Amino acid sequence: MITRTQNINDRQKKAIGYFSGEKFVTYTSDSHSDYFRIEEAPVTLPVMEEFACSENPSDIFVTLAKICQSNECNSSDIISVVIDEQNVIGKKYKMLPDGIINKSSVVAITHGLACQFVVSDHSILQDVLRVVGNNPHAAIINAGWKYAKIGEKFVFLSQKKIIGMGLDPEVVTNVNGMKAFARLKVHASPSTWQLLDRDEDKFTPEWAVKQSFYEWVANLDKILPGLAKVKMLRAKSASARVIRSDGSSDAGGNGHVWIRVKDAADADRTIVAQ
Repeated sequence: MITRTQNINDRQKKAIGYFSGEKFVTYTSDSHSDYFRIEEAPVTLPVMEEFACSENPSDIFVTLAKICQSNECNSSDIISVVIDEQNVIGKKYKMLPDGIINKSSVVAITHGLACQFVVSDHSILQDVLRVVGNNPHAAIINAGWKYAKIGEKFVFLSQKKIIGMGLDPEVVTNVNGMKAFARLKVHASPSTWQLLDRDEDKFTPEWAVKQSFYEWVANLDKILPGLAKVKMLRAKSASARVIRSDGSSDAGGNGHVWIRVKDAADADRTIVAQ
């Protein structure tokens, strides 16, 4: 999964969020100025420093290494970050003359520089997501990669590009002295960090749209018993962060919830079981 979100309004014209480019403490409201919330017993987090977006997209790896620090090679608490040094990736929003917000997505990376990090808790994940959100060239992948070490830069190539090089699409090759391969499941290892996506559209039943976040979690708990009792990191969806001048949003309650599972392999087993 590649995840990338952006937020624009009259005051902000750059990508600021997967999940936010603004300072925050523990999320305490549902206002559009707040993008994060850790759901658990009362927790106090320090005000985070502002992480500036460097002119060089690859500098993000230096910043993330300082945040994550851990190089534990046997950990499954992995978050990978990929950048396209030449192109902006993610969702783009444009208000049309009739007031309709037009959305387009750009996530087709044919040649991306990547690195994986150990993210040991929710507060570190907050920082990681926020730094990535401040870099319009970067995106998140909640998976590890078997052929690269923690903190080692490597290259993602599209299958089409690898085939064009006359190679098998599952090959692990070398580009500019770095390991290079396609973003395929055969190369990936599961992460303990999993994303739950609440995505409402015109086909969503009215009762589901009207659910509060806590009602939504309670219903998910019927499918994934115990979910309602775990620590969560909440974030508004990309569309929910596009704010009109009157403070309204077209996206309603859409958003993402990050949870951390004990055994990374449970993610695949759960999908099969359901």
